[in-house]
Amino acid sequence: MRFAVPVNLAKRCYTEITTQGRVTRPWFGVSGLTMTPDIASYYGLPIDVGALISQVVSGSPAERAGIANGDIIVEFDGMKIGSVDDLVAEIRRRKVGEKVRVLLNREGREWETEAVLEETP
Repeated sequence: MRFAVPVNLAKRCYTEITTQGRVTRPWFGVSGLTMTPDIASYYGLPIDVGALISQVVSGSPAERAGIANGDIIVEFDGMKIGSVDDLVAEIRRRKVGEKVRVLLNREGREWETEAVLEETP
Protein backbone atom coordinates (compact mmCIF):
# COMPACT_ATOMS: atom_id res chain seq x y z
CA MET A 1 0.00 0.00 0.00
CA ARG A 2 1.27 3.47 -0.90
CA PHE A 3 0.14 6.82 0.35
CA ALA A 4 1.35 10.37 -0.05
CA VAL A 5 1.83 13.03 2.58
CA PRO A 6 2.19 16.67 1.55
CA VAL A 7 5.78 17.79 2.12
CA ASN A 8 4.72 20.78 4.27
CA LEU A 9 2.80 18.46 6.60
CA ALA A 10 5.74 16.07 6.79
CA LYS A 11 8.13 18.94 7.65
CA ARG A 12 5.77 20.26 10.32
CA CYS A 13 5.38 16.80 11.88
CA TYR A 14 9.15 16.26 11.81
CA THR A 15 9.76 19.59 13.52
CA GLU A 16 7.17 18.89 16.23
CA ILE A 17 8.48 15.38 16.88
CA THR A 18 12.08 16.55 17.16
CA THR A 19 11.28 19.54 19.39
CA GLN A 20 8.33 18.26 21.46
CA GLY A 21 8.55 14.50 21.09
CA ARG A 22 5.05 14.30 19.60
CA VAL A 23 2.71 15.89 17.07
CA THR A 24 -0.01 18.22 18.33
CA ARG A 25 -3.08 19.43 16.49
CA PRO A 26 -5.07 22.62 17.14
CA TRP A 27 -8.68 22.25 18.30
CA PHE A 28 -11.56 24.70 18.13
CA GLY A 29 -14.44 22.50 19.29
CA VAL A 30 -17.28 22.82 16.78
CA SER A 31 -19.16 20.69 14.27
CA GLY A 32 -21.16 22.12 11.43
CA LEU A 33 -22.57 22.17 7.94
CA THR A 34 -21.58 24.03 4.82
CA MET A 35 -24.13 26.76 4.17
CA THR A 36 -26.05 26.52 0.92
CA PRO A 37 -29.02 28.46 -0.43
CA ASP A 38 -31.24 25.45 0.37
CA ILE A 39 -30.08 25.30 4.01
CA ALA A 40 -30.45 29.06 4.39
CA SER A 41 -33.97 28.91 2.97
CA TYR A 42 -35.02 25.90 5.06
CA TYR A 43 -33.87 27.45 8.35
CA GLY A 44 -34.74 31.02 7.40
CA LEU A 45 -31.13 32.16 7.73
CA PRO A 46 -29.98 35.54 6.40
CA ILE A 47 -26.88 34.36 4.50
CA ASP A 48 -26.09 31.32 2.37
CA VAL A 49 -22.32 31.06 2.63
CA GLY A 50 -20.11 30.04 5.54
CA ALA A 51 -19.97 27.27 8.14
CA LEU A 52 -23.23 26.79 10.06
CA ILE A 53 -22.41 25.63 13.58
CA SER A 54 -24.54 22.67 14.65
CA GLN A 55 -22.63 21.69 17.81
CA VAL A 56 -20.26 23.47 20.18
CA VAL A 57 -18.30 21.17 22.47
CA SER A 58 -18.68 21.99 26.15
CA GLY A 59 -15.48 23.51 27.55
CA SER A 60 -14.01 24.10 24.09
CA PRO A 61 -12.24 27.23 22.87
CA ALA A 62 -15.32 27.98 20.73
CA GLU A 63 -17.63 27.80 23.75
CA ARG A 64 -15.36 30.08 25.79
CA ALA A 65 -15.41 32.53 22.86
CA GLY A 66 -19.20 32.65 23.05
CA ILE A 67 -19.91 30.76 19.83
CA ALA A 68 -23.29 29.00 19.85
CA ASN A 69 -25.32 26.54 17.79
CA GLY A 70 -26.84 28.33 14.81
CA ASP A 71 -23.98 30.81 14.39
CA ILE A 72 -22.53 31.03 10.90
CA ILE A 73 -18.75 31.47 10.75
CA VAL A 74 -17.90 33.68 7.76
CA GLU A 75 -14.29 34.56 8.55
CA PHE A 76 -11.58 32.85 10.60
CA ASP A 77 -8.56 34.98 11.47
CA GLY A 78 -9.00 37.12 8.37
CA MET A 79 -9.68 34.26 5.94
CA LYS A 80 -13.10 34.00 4.29
CA ILE A 81 -14.99 30.82 5.17
CA GLY A 82 -17.24 29.45 2.45
CA SER A 83 -17.64 25.92 3.81
CA VAL A 84 -16.94 23.63 6.74
CA ASP A 85 -13.93 22.34 4.78
CA ASP A 86 -12.56 25.90 4.67
CA LEU A 87 -12.97 26.20 8.44
CA VAL A 88 -11.22 22.87 9.08
CA ALA A 89 -8.36 23.86 6.76
CA GLU A 90 -7.89 27.18 8.55
CA ILE A 91 -7.86 25.52 11.98
CA ARG A 92 -5.28 23.00 10.76
CA ARG A 93 -3.05 25.82 9.49
CA ARG A 94 -2.79 27.22 13.01
CA LYS A 95 -0.82 26.19 16.10
CA VAL A 96 -1.91 25.17 19.56
CA GLY A 97 -2.07 28.30 21.73
CA GLU A 98 -2.65 30.64 18.80
CA LYS A 99 -5.26 33.37 19.26
CA VAL A 100 -7.69 33.68 16.35
CA ARG A 101 -10.35 36.22 15.47
CA VAL A 102 -13.70 34.78 14.38
CA LEU A 103 -16.29 36.78 12.46
CA LEU A 104 -19.74 35.25 12.46
CA ASN A 105 -23.32 35.97 11.67
CA ARG A 106 -25.78 35.48 14.50
CA GLU A 107 -29.44 36.03 13.72
CA GLY A 108 -28.65 38.45 10.90
CA ARG A 109 -26.01 40.48 12.75
CA GLU A 110 -22.25 40.31 12.34
CA TRP A 111 -20.41 39.55 15.54
CA GLU A 112 -16.69 39.19 16.21
CA THR A 113 -14.95 37.23 18.94
CA GLU A 114 -11.54 35.77 19.73
CA ALA A 115 -10.54 32.27 20.72
CA VAL A 116 -7.31 30.57 21.73
CA LEU A 117 -6.85 27.21 20.00
CA GLU A 118 -6.07 24.27 22.25
CA GLU A 119 -4.49 20.88 21.68
CA THR A 120 -6.91 18.30 20.30
CA PRO A 121 -8.09 16.20 23.24
